[in-house]
Amino acid sequence: MGGSAAALVLALAPAAALADQGAVQASVVSANPSDVTPFITNGRADALAKIGNRIYVGGSFTTMKNWQGSAQVQTRPYLFAYNATTGQIDTGFNPVLNAPVMALAAAPDGTLVVGGQFSTVNGVTRTGLVKLDAATGSTVAAFKGNTGGGWVTDLDIANGKVYLTGSFTKVRSIARQRLGAVDVVTGALDTSLTIGLTGQNPSTTAALYQAEHRLDVSADGKRMMLVGNFSQVGGLPRTQVAQIDLSGPTPTVADWSTPLYPFWSGLKTNVNDVEIDPTGTYAVVVAGFPPAWNGQTPTSLGDHATRFELAATGTVAPTWWTSSPTDTFTSVAISGSTVYVGGHFRWLNARTSNDATGGVLRKGIGALDPRSGVPMNWNPGRDRGWGVIDMLISDDQLVIAHDTQNVGGEYHPRLAAFPLAGGSTPPAVALPTLPTTLWALPSTGTSVTTSSFNGTTVGAAQPAPAGDWSWVRGAFTNGTSLYAGSSDGRLYRLAWNGSTWDSPVDLTTRSDYASGTSLSFASVRALAFDGTGIFFTRTNDPGLYWSGFNLESGIVGGYQRVASASDWRLAESLVVIGSTLYSTWAPGSPNAGQLVATPLVGIVPTWGASTVVSGPGIDGRSWSGVETVAKTP
Repeated sequence: MGGSAAALVLALAPAAALADQGAVQASVVSANPSDVTPFITNGRADALAKIGNRIYVGGSFTTMKNWQGSAQVQTRPYLFAYNATTGQIDTGFNPVLNAPVMALAAAPDGTLVVGGQFSTVNGVTRTGLVKLDAATGSTVAAFKGNTGGGWVTDLDIANGKVYLTGSFTKVRSIARQRLGAVDVVTGALDTSLTIGLTGQNPSTTAALYQAEHRLDVSADGKRMMLVGNFSQVGGLPRTQVAQIDLSGPTPTVADWSTPLYPFWSGLKTNVNDVEIDPTGTYAVVVAGFPPAWNGQTPTSLGDHATRFELAATGTVAPTWWTSSPTDTFTSVAISGSTVYVGGHFRWLNARTSNDATGGVLRKGIGALDPRSGVPMNWNPGRDRGWGVIDMLISDDQLVIAHDTQNVGGEYHPRLAAFPLAGGSTPPAVALPTLPTTLWALPSTGTSVTTSSFNGTTVGAAQPAPAGDWSWVRGAFTNGTSLYAGSSDGRLYRLAWNGSTWDSPVDLTTRSDYASGTSLSFASVRALAFDGTGIFFTRTNDPGLYWSGFNLESGIVGGYQRVASASDWRLAESLVVIGSTLYSTWAPGSPNAGQLVATPLVGIVPTWGASTVVSGPGIDGRSWSGVETVAKTP
């Protein structure tokens, strides 16, 4: 590692606490699947739910067997239950349905609500929707929420109602176009929800993914997200993705839309799933076919997993997106700490829709950082097939319903579970807060000094230990770790041992990179971390760029956004302290020798008005030609 150092600014102080996200799971589950899940021996698993210690599985299958070397195949057409601890199939739960199950949900009274293609259950007419006793599978007679004219493909329970979507045209014999609601106790029609989904894709190609419509309701019951085969919702233009406001007495179509999911002629719908996070702050939409890019900005979000903020209004922009070149995402689940995605993708985090550069190998299943969409290290792998059709996050595991045989290198046909025990806790974001200490050294040499900094005043320089920083191409700190770009193009992590930095650990030489990293740090001049991603400048490049970054995996996001339209060629260093970006500037710039503060707003930051907080005309201190590195005292 040689060459002259680029100017850089970092700050390090006690970590600012993260806001509680209400995570269902604070850790990432183990990549080693549980050994006790049943083997489903035909068809496909499509839907999951948990009540007490039973896990319920619905789908197009008819037979299964216990995992413990059992040769006895049991017949349980379309729906069965098993013990979540032992994995043993529950022989006391025996509903009889005449067609596949596509959706499941646990009702507040401990019963199981089932949606699908069936017309009879336990010998009684129940078209598309039924409620079952969770212990025996017997029909709850008091609940009569029949649909007509098509299937129920998804449902959710909130506000004392069962919200359902699918291909149906009637609920309780009353016209309802592919969206409706019934009372969770009686099945009586909810007369307040009359919004219809209309304007189908004219494609006649059969949908590979049966659930042409999916929905999810926020935990507080105030918002619903819909995806599927529609171009109008309640008569308003909403192609394949929409939000419904459930907060008032009458549901309305929210002032929330995106043009990034146009119809594709190859499938009835290419938007396959949506999930709202546990706090009701954002949703992640997953899709396939066809990806399209314009430089670093997608013009359609096929073959992407994408985060949108629910409180946004008008034509909303994605917060982040993660590309998998020419391969589909089929499902998503959010634990709070982690966004799990399934599909038949091979890579996650690719730089463009047809270029695997920057992507990491993740066959059929993966985990993303909720802040940035950047992949985490979790990588069990699975036979890709069509995809993971449903995911269930419980208090102690992640369960997946899928369509192939092997998961995590083990035989788990159509059903697998990943225990929380043995997983890992993602590193906390520990951005420096004011007051802090700035450690400074010149661009050449090793004369290191420290100065206190409270956001407005820089203290007198004090001597500090020397170090060789000639190899660095921008750096930032998080807690007691230093992340430094290098003249050899790599990103290194160094830990503070109380008096010096430990030896660098290479984060960019990974066996799972598909085709190299998305960013070479050899050309980086300045670098800063904002808790979600990194700001950076390049030598002889006017741009200030932003990419997502995951602390656990050390992976830089595949896409790079232009963060500012100004010319940043003469910016020598960057650092984020709290919610402010500080920059220093070389001679020739209007800000030469100054330390400039720019407020940041939002998850992917936008700009506030800049102010000068230090410089020759402020406090007599020049920041030109100085690297400023904050270290743990």
